[in-house]
Amino acid sequence: MTEAEPHPRFVDRRRGAEIVTHECFPVSHRSLETWPLVWRRVNGKAITSTDELLAEARRRLDAAPAIRGGRRRP
Repeated sequence: MTEAEPHPRFVDRRRGAEIVTHECFPVSHRSLETWPLVWRRVNGKAITSTDELLAEARRRLDAAPAIRGGRRRP
């Protein structure tokens, strides 16, 4: 990692969930199992590209509906 590249190139599910939680929205490492990402098995660990992971997280965030909270006025 360098200063220009704040995240590792490849991450496992736990580290990926930490990055997505920090950058976009809260997510569990178990939720990442269902995301349509390309996973590779290396030394018994499933890893994926951090760029692909963040792109999917941003796509999901952009697709989420915006709702207004608060109480309604009578």
